[in-house]
Amino acid sequence: MASRIFIADDHPAIRKVLRVLIETHAGWEVCGEAQNGFEALGKVAELKPDLVIMDLAMPVMDGIRAAREISREMPGMPILMHTMHGSPAVNLEAKKAGVTIVVSKGESGENLIGAIEQSLKAGQSRAAAAAVGLGAERAPATDAKAPESEKPGEVPPSTTDVEEPSKSD
Repeated sequence: MASRIFIADDHPAIRKVLRVLIETHAGWEVCGEAQNGFEALGKVAELKPDLVIMDLAMPVMDGIRAAREISREMPGMPILMHTMHGSPAVNLEAKKAGVTIVVSKGESGENLIGAIEQSLKAGQSRAAAAAVGLGAERAPATDAKAPESEKPGEVPPSTTDVEEPSKSD
């Protein structure tokens, strides 16, 4: 059975490129698309994909807020944030919102494919744990707004597993 992937990005050209990249990979299919975070919420709830690829900067509802809502409604849903606005602050807010991995749009297709594979495996592991009664980890809900984009001229980070914040309170 093919892994079902949902794409949320406000740029039709980016959605098209992602669709081609996904559908040329054996065992993956695009099950739906949205042009903003609010639209993604309803469609993800209806379609129940295996992975959500979410842009950060979208109209109506940004990717951080949409990821937070998806994680609250469907704990353990793997979410890959695909953004031009990567930074340590974005990575931290994304992790708090339930994002599995943050990938810069400047990365190569091979890096994105690797991140998709890693996210799908993380989702399968969570589903297996839930099936044996261990439950899926739920992302904490916060009311923080999406961070501002990085300063012009900064080099976006490479494909990054979002790091856990330090617990030195």
